[in-house]
Amino acid sequence: MSLQREAVPDELPDGSKKKSALPWVIGCLIALVVVPAVIGFLGVVAAIAIPAFVQARNRAQLESCLTNLQDINRAKTLAATQNAHTNGTPVTMADLSEFLLRDGTPTCPQGGTYTVNAIGRDASCSAHTTSFSPGSACCPSPAPAPEPDAAPAPLENSP
Repeated sequence: MSLQREAVPDELPDGSKKKSALPWVIGCLIALVVVPAVIGFLGVVAAIAIPAFVQARNRAQLESCLTNLQDINRAKTLAATQNAHTNGTPVTMADLSEFLLRDGTPTCPQGGTYTVNAIGRDASCSAHTTSFSPGSACCPSPAPAPEPDAAPAPLENSP
């Protein structure tokens, strides 16, 4: 008795042709290449984007803190003017509450605490170890005004 394999017919019992499994195999092989490539690409994009988002958030928090410090210093100036305080006069946040632009006590976005300091000294923040001073990288000083008696430069090719 021989063990011969019976030939598989090319036609199915309903008369249709038997389909090849080759397209399915090729599709699986392509998927095995494309899926890891897409995942790798998304990983590279995330590796670039996430640090940029963190840096932007930190910069925004620093700018918000500097804005709060600027508001506190403005309130100190207004309180000193209205109450005839001189440099070195101690003030508290409660003394400045009516002069602050926003309602309530300003809070640092990173959880730091603001030190008001005396009149004539800038307020500071414990989280950013910085104080507001005009001309800092966040808040540049205004450009100097042009000299009033400076004559305008002559125009080229004037008739």
